[in-house]
Amino acid sequence: MNFNRPQTFTAIYILLSQVILCLLFSISG
Repeated sequence: MNFNRPQTFTAIYILLSQVILCLLFSISG
């Protein structure tokens, strides 16, 4: 399961990035 950990971290990082971008657009718009 040690090799599956980086993929999960990357997926979470991408999801957080999308959420932050959505929040920024909501505040700006």
